[in-house]
Amino acid sequence: MTNSLGIELNEQQLRSVTQALQVAGSIDIGRPEIARDIRLVAVADVDERFDSAPGVEAGGVVYGGVYWPPLAESTLEENPARFGGRLLRETGELQQSFTGNGQVFETGFQQVIFGSSLPKARGLHFGVFWGREIPERARPLVVVHDQLANDVAEVVGAYVDQQLRRA
Repeated sequence: MTNSLGIELNEQQLRSVTQALQVAGSIDIGRPEIARDIRLVAVADVDERFDSAPGVEAGGVVYGGVYWPPLAESTLEENPARFGGRLLRETGELQQSFTGNGQVFETGFQQVIFGSSLPKARGLHFGVFWGREIPERARPLVVVHDQLANDVAEVVGAYVDQQLRRA
């Protein structure tokens, strides 16, 4: 008995795997039918992140595994109405900028660009406030995490399956 792991493929299985790899390697994710579904995945991902927003006093980890720090004490003192609220949920403008008006979505052959055109989105994402970089205050808004990668892979995989059935 050997300590190896192997897989045995017959000739037809090998042809199918080879064909699938050739299709996968030449996929244009900018194609409207793929891009549309990737956009839906990205929008759902951002919505989930905002839906999991922690309280303004405590901060916490949001969907996708990134940490959003609490509001600064000075901010809460200047805006006492914010006490008891949730981070980045005050008006809904920021979330809407990713999921509706203001959304940035561009695709290329093997590229997807997703984001917001709202200037404050970039500042919050990278921790830039009033022209000052404060990275420890950053609240990442668009993040790549395992579930997002799996969801996008499912979209592309469904397209590959469809193409292979046509072949």
